[in-house]
Amino acid sequence: MLAAEKGLQIVQLPGPRRTPSSVLGPAASGLPELTGLRRWIPDLAERDIFVCGPSAWTDGVERLALAAGVPGARIHSESFGW
Repeated sequence: MLAAEKGLQIVQLPGPRRTPSSVLGPAASGLPELTGLRRWIPDLAERDIFVCGPSAWTDGVERLALAAGVPGARIHSESFGW
């Protein structure tokens, strides 16, 4: 697998979302999403983030990552709609 070969970490965020604007769903464990994300991935601001999903969701992940301190140039996104 490419991720293992390159030393990458893949984090899947399964639903259902708690609210239409939620991006983490159950992964946030009832915490505010920014708090949950920072606890889950403490060094997030030092990573590159690659996001793929529906437009509304990827936009939300990008906003959350920026709020967590990830520089915009380190957020890579591909979105789609159906």
